[in-house]
Order: sequence, then structure tokens, then C-alpha cells
Amino acid sequence: MSGFQDRLNHTAMNHAAMIAMARRYLVHPAVAYGAVAVVSAILFVPYVLAGGWLGDDWWTEATAHFSGMGGVVHALIRAEPTRPVQDVYLGLVHVVLGGHPHLQVALAATLSMVMSLLVLSVLRKLGFDLLTSFSAALLTLLFPFSDSTWLWSTGGAITLCVVLWLTGLLAALKGLRQQPGGQPWHALAVMLYVASLLTYELVLLVIVMTGLVYFAEAPRRVARRRWAADVVAVSLVVALDLYVGNRHHTLGLHGALHHVRLIAGQARMLLARSFVPFGSVSDIAILAAWFALLVAACAVRGASPDRYIRTETGRWLKLTTAGTLMAVGGWGVLAPAKLWYEPLSQGIGNRINILAGIGVVLVVVAGLSLACSLIVSAWKRAPAWVASGMALIAVAVVAVGYGRLTVRDRGGYERAAAEESNVLAAIHSIRPPPQYGSTLIVAGSPLQAAPGVPVFATAWDLGSAVELLEDDPGLTAWPLPGVNVWDFGLVKVGCHEHRVTISGIGVGVAFPPARSAGRYGRTQVFDVRGRWRASIDDVATCRRVAQRL
Repeated sequence: MSGFQDRLNHTAMNHAAMIAMARRYLVHPAVAYGAVAVVSAILFVPYVLAGGWLGDDWWTEATAHFSGMGGVVHALIRAEPTRPVQDVYLGLVHVVLGGHPHLQVALAATLSMVMSLLVLSVLRKLGFDLLTSFSAALLTLLFPFSDSTWLWSTGGAITLCVVLWLTGLLAALKGLRQQPGGQPWHALAVMLYVASLLTYELVLLVIVMTGLVYFAEAPRRVARRRWAADVVAVSLVVALDLYVGNRHHTLGLHGALHHVRLIAGQARMLLARSFVPFGSVSDIAILAAWFALLVAACAVRGASPDRYIRTETGRWLKLTTAGTLMAVGGWGVLAPAKLWYEPLSQGIGNRINILAGIGVVLVVVAGLSLACSLIVSAWKRAPAWVASGMALIAVAVVAVGYGRLTVRDRGGYERAAAEESNVLAAIHSIRPPPQYGSTLIVAGSPLQAAPGVPVFATAWDLGSAVELLEDDPGLTAWPLPGVNVWDFGLVKVGCHEHRVTISGIGVGVAFPPARSAGRYGRTQVFDVRGRWRASIDDVATCRRVAQRL
């Protein structure tokens, strides 16, 4: 009997040692950071190898190729005068990494990984446990409703905007905890906030809301001063923005209110899908369950005599509040913007969700953890770690759903890159090549490889791609039919006495008159599918070709 007891004690000691070792080595910050990096590699590397330029990437690359750093930055600042940091970033990307789309895609993907790691760091800095911080970072990395920010090279500039803000928040927190003497750190934070805002205005409201964190980390007097510094800096940038003139802020009060209702409705659906990224479960049912969970949590926190349960419940409610405010700030700044900025936009349009998406992820992590905590609290004999284990399993299930949707989206971008390569190969087969000053009308290519993922859908991407293909800045190319992304008008060919016109239905600024005409004898039509080619030399030829198209 004593031998059996000895073996039993020895086994128990081994189990205790194994648990201690697991806590020492597995529950370690380096493991969490490494896990995010590994998942990033699994997710990003296939696309880095198969992806390419899309949309605005072609225009920026062509401008950098033919005009150099000064020319591309000047052109970008003229196009986006209120985003100078973004303009310089894109100029540097296309000058330094010019001609290498895979490296540019790799840079955008790396920024997305850095953003996720910063989410992990900020949450740990704010006192959340490693499991919660890791869960939020993992879901941020896999979040499928803003994945265009790494699937699209130009979208990396928006990720840079969030990276600058998160880095500034870390600097601000370090400054708050170094009293006295934390002012230099906060000065750095303010500079990073300003740089973030000058990269993309999406962070405007969230930067202002960041001051609420200060009051939880420092005395009220210090927090108030630091917050005031942030507000002054942001106000100066906004004043500069209004002075320069931001063409994105074009809606009046009535239009902005309508946009708010539209954003709110779609944000509700996106939140529900973020909780249950599988199938077609009722959005209202999911949100009703979430609301009931919050009500139950508030009741438990107020009535439970167990201090641990009250503390845990309060922690998840605080994280839910923080995530909600972040989502509201990330989407709220879009209210005066154009109506096509919508949370449920697909393809490259979902880039607007990058900041609000982090808030949604925090709400999801808090909701899952809260549900597990309440279940375990009702089971009196369950140890505390059971709730953490259940939450980890729930997060893993949601992560699988996010990953499945993100891989699906990645496939669309890979198809777009392959289709664009096919179109360019077909155009390059034209012999003799188009002369300088020629206009090429390309027919037969698809407009998109997946919803919102363009395949030479506009004149500026196809024209720029043809310029690079033939190394000739004098060429002009138009897709037919092509989509005008500003108002979704269809391009069509018109035949006049001395020229061919290329116009759209209500095209407006997307097709300026200076580039909307091709001369007879210098205009060619090329059908990608049939590989037939026609030179438009006169009105009669133009009309015959137009009928054939």
C-alpha cells in the first residue's frame, strides 16, 4: 500500500512540476508575441508570393517610375493635401521598392503584424492578462472585415496610421508612469498622434478619446494636462485640414445624419458577424444575446458577494466599453465623408474598418470572456483557470472563422493579380507596339476578381500599367467596359468628326476632358478574350468598331 501511495505522490509531484513548467514557459510574453508572428507568416507568405499591384498601386508606381521621388510626392500631395505623411510613405515605398510588387505587399503585411503586436503590448500595459491581450492581437490580425489594408499595398498606409497611434499611446502611458519627468515621453506621443492624423484622418476621434485612458493611469491633474496637450495638437491639425480643404468632407448636415444612420445599421450587422463568423445566424438574435449578457454581468457585479467575481466582471465590462468607444470613434469620423464609406464595404473598400475593427475585436474578446466567467461563477467548485481555458477555446473558434473568411478574401486578390498579369501579357503581344501618344481601348477583361477587388477597372490603373509595360509615359489606356469608381458610370466610345471620345454616364471628375479623347490614326481597340485588334482611323471605322464592342 505504501508503494502505491509513493507512486501516487510521485505522479502528483510530476503533474505539479509539469503545470509549473507550463506556466513558466508557455504562459510567457515571448510565446504570445511569437505565436502572433507565426500566424502572420502562415497567413501572409502565400499572398506575398502570389499577390501584386491593384488599383492606385499602378498609378503611384508609374508616377514614381517616370517622375522620381519629387514627382510622385508632389503628385500625391496635390491629390491628398491633408495626408502628407501618407503621401511621403507611398512615395518612398514606390521609389525604394519600385518594380517589386511582392516586396511592397510584404511591407503592408508586416505593418499589419506590427499593429497586432502593438495591440498586445498596449493591453498588457493597461493591466490585462496575457491571454486576453494575445486573444485580441490574434483576432486583430485575422479580422476579415478590414483585410484590404494588407492585401492591397496602398492600404498599408492606413495600417501605418494605426501603428503610429498605438505607438504614441505606448509612449503616453510610459510618460504617465514616470512622474515626475514624463513630459518628454508625452511630447513624443503627441508627435506620433499628429503624424498618425496626417497619415489618415480616420484616427481623429480616437486620439481625442485616448485621453480617457490617462485618468485611469495617473492623477487627475496630470491626466488633464496631458489630454489638453493632445486636444490642442489635434485641433491645430484639423484647422490645417480645413484650411487646405479636404475634399472627402463634402456632405452637409442632412447628408451626414443619413450617413450616420447607414453606418450604424451596418456596424450592428458587422458586430454580430464578428461574434459568429459562421453561417447566417440572425444578427438580431446575436446582438440580443450579447445585450442580455451585459445586463446579467451588471446584475452579478452589483449583487455578488464574491470580490473576485465582481473584479472579473468589472474588467470585462470596462474592456467592452473601451472597445465600443473605439468602434464609435473609428466609424464616427466617417459621418461627413462620402456615402460609399460603409462598414460592410467589400474588397479594397473595407479598409475603413481597420480602427473600428480593433474596437470590435475588444468587444468580442470581452464578451466571450464575460460569458465564460459567468458560467464558471455559477459552478462553485470550478477553479479560476477553467474560465480562462473556456475563453481561449471560444477565441480559437472565432479565430478559425475569421481565418476562413480572410483566406477566402486573399484568394480574390490572388485571382485579381493573376488576371491583371494575363491582361498585360495579352497587351504586350501587340505587334507593332502602340506609338507614343496612342490611346488603347482594352475590351473583354473582367472588372473585378471578387466583390470590390478591381481588375483594371479604371483608366488610371490600366493606363499606368500600360505605361509601365511599354516604358512609355505617352500612352493612354481605357478599360471597356470600365467602372468609374466615383459614381459607378460605365465607359463608352463616341465617334466624332476628328476624334474618338471616351466618356461615361455622369462621369464628372474621373474622366477629365484632356484625357477623354483619342486621335484618329492613334487610337486602337484590343479585345483581350478574342485577341483581335482594330485601328480606328476615321469615323466610319470608329462606328463599326463601336458596334462590334
